[in-house]
Amino acid sequence: MTDKSRRDPFEELGRLMPFLPELDRSRWHVIGYDTFAGEFYRYPQSFPDEDIARTAAVHRLIQLEKEQPSESSGGQADEGIQDRVFILGPGGEFYRVVVEP
Repeated sequence: MTDKSRRDPFEELGRLMPFLPELDRSRWHVIGYDTFAGEFYRYPQSFPDEDIARTAAVHRLIQLEKEQPSESSGGQADEGIQDRVFILGPGGEFYRVVVEP
């Protein structure tokens, strides 16, 4: 008997990320979110473990700060329009990475 209340996290996220079936579910991924367009996008690289993916996500946030400075974008604050960066893991773990200025 299956528990219908337990859903595959990849199925849930797939509704928001059409590219999800292209990703290797055994690896860690850095996922971007364009707050202006309201769309998720993928970065081409995947990672063997969470620590390496998190380091890549932090580097991406540092680059975003250069491309979309907090002074003009509102930064990573909830009301800001700077792109967001997330980690997606093999078990469907999905969380936002934020770097304090």
